[in-house]
Amino acid sequence: MAFPLTAILFLSQAYSFCGSNLSTLFFSHQYADTGLVLYIFMLIVMFLHKPQKLDMRLLHPVKVGILLFLAFFIVAAIVDLLVNDVKFSSVVRVFRQWICLSAVWMIPYLKPRDVVKTLNYVMYISVFIALVYLYEFYTDTDLTGAYRLANGTRASIPWSVSFLVFVLLFNNCYRISSFLKWLFIAIIVFEYFMTGTRSIFFACVIVAGLSLLFNGKGVSTNKIMILAFSLAAVGIVLSTENILTERLFSTKEDISALQGNGRRVGGNMSFRLLMLEERMYYLNQHPQYAVFGIGNIQESDLKQQLFHIGLKSKNGGVTQLDTGDIAWVLLFLRYGYLGTLIYIGTIFFSMIRLFFQNRKSPLGFTTLLYVASALLLLSYTSSVIASSFFWIVPILIIRLLPSTNFRLAMPKKEFRNKPALQAKS
Repeated sequence: MAFPLTAILFLSQAYSFCGSNLSTLFFSHQYADTGLVLYIFMLIVMFLHKPQKLDMRLLHPVKVGILLFLAFFIVAAIVDLLVNDVKFSSVVRVFRQWICLSAVWMIPYLKPRDVVKTLNYVMYISVFIALVYLYEFYTDTDLTGAYRLANGTRASIPWSVSFLVFVLLFNNCYRISSFLKWLFIAIIVFEYFMTGTRSIFFACVIVAGLSLLFNGKGVSTNKIMILAFSLAAVGIVLSTENILTERLFSTKEDISALQGNGRRVGGNMSFRLLMLEERMYYLNQHPQYAVFGIGNIQESDLKQQLFHIGLKSKNGGVTQLDTGDIAWVLLFLRYGYLGTLIYIGTIFFSMIRLFFQNRKSPLGFTTLLYVASALLLLSYTSSVIASSFFWIVPILIIRLLPSTNFRLAMPKKEFRNKPALQAKS
């Protein structure tokens, strides 16, 4: 199952490595939909087999949260169909992005070795794609067809993949040599640095610091040296002229200008903040939308121009609904304050609680940092968390956690000492 799982992950999220989400192979379709069809087929095949006996008690709050969010979605869909006159096809198309939450029920059917192989494949593919982008950057070629932004190629492979690989590598979750570990970390971070990806670069710095301080037993001399070296390296980076510092200074100027330019868009930061403010003002003026959101209407079916701040659409106008710049805009607008509260307050925090209770495990601690960082640091610069595709890898990792494997036939001491990605079926 490792190959299908890896294919699903990259088809559903990393399609921009191909330059577009659209494919004309055999017929016109989206790569993400191909990954979704493969996921559904794999789910059906798995459910035909006998599940393994695992301890799933810590997953109960997660399942309850998913069912609550599903119940909210059904109620909101009924309101859309009966009150807002939204097409049934639009409801189905919006709902498809949440199908992968069902992966929680797939855990008893997963074999640890398949999850380990998937994580290894994800690591090697992520590093390879980072190398390709660095090659494009230095040679000014366009092998992948990916869009060029910020004077270079943006990290088009979603941070939900590459950032997780970075955190797993930094916390020694992979069974590779120390040389390869630091080489792969350097490649991923350097790709972030050369493309000016500010939010993920500093998320890496913060997560690395937290890992050194809280992962393992106590604070060792090696940890202090690595932390000091890392801070010195960051200081050197910020003191020199490069694309990252240029974008950081532009952000600072953007925030300063936002306070005194009559609330006009001046850069990325002001763009995101004003876009969020515009959407929230609209919701506050419409009580129904404030509770349930604007609904499951497709971008192409919305004939009105409700908003003036947003990404450019294909027809040259302003994208009204499906902005990919900030998760909170998408969540508030689509699902209202109630739907967002249910999603964050149940699914997100129950997942954080699960990984926190497994924090003594390298994988548990690593995924805790990853999920918390996605919510607190990266949700303001990306909409990735506003989709079930974000949860595919964290849900796979649950299969390897001590709490899930507590009933497996192996001595406790042996399991505790076993490296995280060496689990056996």
